[in-house]
Amino acid sequence: MYNLVRSLGLVGPLPEATAPEVRRRPPKRTRAALAVLRIFMARFAAGQGMHYLTQGYASDIGLVAPGQVKLLTLKAPALVYSAAMAPPYFFCAFLLIRDLLTQIHSTRWRVAAVAAIWFLQVMWEFGMTTYMASNNLADGSSMAVGHAAFYIFGWLFVVPCLAAASAISLRRGRKKLRRASRVALLYERYLGLRGLYYRWKVLGLQYLTIVLQAATKLPDIGALVWTESHFRENPIVDFSGAPSAPTYWFFVIMLAFNAIYPGALYYYAAGSSAPAVNRTAALCDVTLDLSYSLGWVLVTKQFMRFCRWTPVTFFGSLGLFTPVVHLLFTCRAVEAAAADERPPASAAAPSKRACAGHALLSFATLTVIMVASCSDRYPFKARGRCNPCECEGTVLKSCKVAGDSWQWSLELTNKGITAVDADAFQDVKRSVYNIWLSDNPITVLPRDVFKGLDLLMTVSLSRTDIAELPSFEDKKYHENLFIDGIPNLASLDDNLAGSTVRWVHATNLPNFALDVSSFARTRQLEAVWVGGSTTCNVTLPHEAACIDHRCNFVGHLTADTFIDRIFNKGTCQNPYEIVPGCGHLPCFPRSCTVPA
Repeated sequence: MYNLVRSLGLVGPLPEATAPEVRRRPPKRTRAALAVLRIFMARFAAGQGMHYLTQGYASDIGLVAPGQVKLLTLKAPALVYSAAMAPPYFFCAFLLIRDLLTQIHSTRWRVAAVAAIWFLQVMWEFGMTTYMASNNLADGSSMAVGHAAFYIFGWLFVVPCLAAASAISLRRGRKKLRRASRVALLYERYLGLRGLYYRWKVLGLQYLTIVLQAATKLPDIGALVWTESHFRENPIVDFSGAPSAPTYWFFVIMLAFNAIYPGALYYYAAGSSAPAVNRTAALCDVTLDLSYSLGWVLVTKQFMRFCRWTPVTFFGSLGLFTPVVHLLFTCRAVEAAAADERPPASAAAPSKRACAGHALLSFATLTVIMVASCSDRYPFKARGRCNPCECEGTVLKSCKVAGDSWQWSLELTNKGITAVDADAFQDVKRSVYNIWLSDNPITVLPRDVFKGLDLLMTVSLSRTDIAELPSFEDKKYHENLFIDGIPNLASLDDNLAGSTVRWVHATNLPNFALDVSSFARTRQLEAVWVGGSTTCNVTLPHEAACIDHRCNFVGHLTADTFIDRIFNKGTCQNPYEIVPGCGHLPCFPRSCTVPA
């Protein structure tokens, strides 16, 4: 037993620690690569930690923007969850900046490196911060000002604070050089960059990385592409007109490279113990880690799915966090291997057969995950007539893939739909804001077809053949209702009871009778537009306006043009301003930007 413990290096004196200034350093190109990787990942980690806090606070004060829809599904306060998830990212950002400062010996270059991280953070968050902060500061309430403060702190101050903490920690750490622990030495001997089983560790970890990243990202991106969730020609949203399919294949290509390169690299380097081979593998690893992280943020920003930045499932969180940790420690391993002056251990290199087997197994696993998780979406299923939902014949059955993509606007205009199942929208009840069923020959809608859709804000049933509206009872965020040109609709009955509808467009309704009792139990009605065959002959509650005029945009309103108007008009400030020209309608719901 003693000989076994001794062979593991757990006895005897520990080696003396050396100051960073006198350690051997990696080659200049490797140091430059490590610096770039640390700069970009430190920005990602700092921004991600701040995003958790900002969206958690926003969820708890009543906002329902796309960034909060996942956090709203939690039973506990979202800020509690965010306060648990943000510190690991902040700590990793702190360590990455500290390691970056340790790597650079010139004060001028240290300042430049921190400035680069700060510049990336400022540029990345500029648009969202200025939009949200200006709206919340204009609102002026204490909760709104607090929300603006979160955005401004994350935009301007989180990186300088982490950099200052890193500098202080680095200065204190120099006063006392700590020896490496026996566990660390044991790890370096067997699994470190110059260790006995390093290459086997790389093969195993890369296989697990493929499984985790493929299983957590490919189904989501496949759903986003299948539902055409990008914004095509919208000039307001980032990446306007960007095609959606290449984003899926970008991740597939990265995963395929991740599957093949370790086995291929070690296959051609079999029998060689050259440190450059292991260093190349380590740099490939961390480059892929950075690609997974930043690539995911870029893709989800293109699709306006900010909720993907705050996953609430275990594997979703793991898939986003592990690249940060892996890059942090792999960069350290590259530097530690260069500083180690002892001769490298005789590595137990995998055979050529093992390397080839790893590449084949990894690629086969990626293929299986891709087929199994995307069989009902892109790229293995063509879009149907009722995309982003699914129909059987002319009956709308479900919106499962739209739910998986956290779709917040369902464009179902002019799809030839004649009927809708009662539970057709249940898969999107946690995310959908807008539903467009205009220009469909629908004769009957189930009364509770919108039940459970807690975030529903806009519904368009214009130019359908229904005779009775479904219930909108107790919809907390419902603002817009379009029922223009429905020939069989006679009244609203009590279907708006308890809803927060603000604007109703009810023009060209030949059999419709405007009854004040239909609006008696609404909470914040501001205007009803009538015109054509409908007349305004009642006094509405809440001093709402009854306007005998048809808004000129309603006739050609679709989900795309509606969203385009929302982003152009900005947040609703004054009720029905510039009416009857309807110049400020529709506008961005206040519940998406400032506290309710």
